[in-house]
Amino acid sequence: MLRSILVKTGENALVFPQQIKITNSCRVNVSLIKTRYRATSGALAEVGIQDESLSTDYTKIRVFAKKETKELMRSWLVLKLSSMRFIVNNSDSLITVGRKILPKQSFEKLMNLTFFKQFVIGENITNSLDVVDLMKTNGIRPMLCVPTETKIGLSELERELEYQSNYDIIKECCDGTAHVDPSGFAQAKITAMCDKELLIEMNKYLLEHEANHREPGDWSVERISAYLSKGEIGKIIMEDLSEENNGKLQDLFIKLDDLAKTCKDLDVRLMLDAEQTYIQAALGYVILVLQAKYNKDKPIVYNTYQCYRKDTLDRVKADLNLSSRLNFQIAGKLVRGAYMIEERQLAESAGVCDPINDTYNDTNKSYHSVVDLLLPLVVKNKTGVMVASHNEDTVDYVMKKMDEHGISKENPLLCFGQLYGMCDHVSYFLGMNGYQILKSAPYGLIDDCLLYLARRAHENHSVMERTVLERSLIKKELLRRVAST
Repeated sequence: MLRSILVKTGENALVFPQQIKITNSCRVNVSLIKTRYRATSGALAEVGIQDESLSTDYTKIRVFAKKETKELMRSWLVLKLSSMRFIVNNSDSLITVGRKILPKQSFEKLMNLTFFKQFVIGENITNSLDVVDLMKTNGIRPMLCVPTETKIGLSELERELEYQSNYDIIKECCDGTAHVDPSGFAQAKITAMCDKELLIEMNKYLLEHEANHREPGDWSVERISAYLSKGEIGKIIMEDLSEENNGKLQDLFIKLDDLAKTCKDLDVRLMLDAEQTYIQAALGYVILVLQAKYNKDKPIVYNTYQCYRKDTLDRVKADLNLSSRLNFQIAGKLVRGAYMIEERQLAESAGVCDPINDTYNDTNKSYHSVVDLLLPLVVKNKTGVMVASHNEDTVDYVMKKMDEHGISKENPLLCFGQLYGMCDHVSYFLGMNGYQILKSAPYGLIDDCLLYLARRAHENHSVMERTVLERSLIKKELLRRVAST
């Protein structure tokens, strides 16, 4: 059966190069949640990898040796489908059609056997434990994430109720992280808890200060963080904002302050996502205020820096200068970015300069320049960095820089990150060789996750198109198993 499925794939002509170097909702059942296993020297030996001699020739490493055959088959199929532009571009419509023509139970079973199972760890934390344990067996840790997509067409009251519900779910995610992965990360989107309109309005006053932090008067990070530290959120009033928006800003700070405090008390780190440039200055500002309060001794609150932006290095430098002046630590997840097409369309329609790097190589240079800036600070315990990249070249670059700076693989201030269900060849390689590697691990009901999966498909279409190597490695492992039977 396995052989016949492989023949039908149409990819039998794939050429394997001799050498490929990396150069280029959610109640928590606490009693059931345990951390059980990390990769050991035995696990390394089983797949023929020696910790002393890292190999980056994936064709010579059985990175998928521990994956079940049915899991490999599903991964190959889903990654292949996800690399097709027609499916990605029409994912929303295909989901809608699927719902209409299939009975609810059949549709959910189909999703659960394919896309949901590939990209989501389970319906809640408790029934995701087997998946989490399997990840840990391979040296991979979960970064729990609740897909929180704001629905369109809600009334003002309905939106406020949804923001509150999302906040409650994210707080449970923080609590669950403390049990599933002590000292780990809980991931969240700020826009799940507040109006985008508020952030758009704030962005107007903050955009010009992103790379210098000369925020005037009311907007001073030092001033607002002082109010937050004293528990005087009611005093956070911006003259530039309406009374209604000031109320919404205070409510947002109440939610975020409580989440950050929860994470600090649980010894968990809060990873806050980046979004489009028309709100990112506001998001970055709010995160800096939180960091000024909670990142005094060690990183608790993490920002996300999108390196496809032309100004990213300048913005990181500005954040570092501000943190030095106010005596706190910045920390961040480094990504390339997921909104390139939207950003360029918005820039063109507004008649403004395109904020995105002109070429992919320019983005690589931007990413590596930020790595070069921050890694010496990791050595001095002055920042925390997650290298969130599916690019083998960048992973190799960072590993080499770690060696140059003498940064231990076990250093909690430097880790790698990837999306669950994607780039597993790199994740497994890093985990089996003792590096700190986390997977962004969403969980939730199928209905709640479909919008998230569709958005991820659009945002990561370029990454999905570059899964040829991963699919070829999966196929190679499957063919090896066929040959051995």
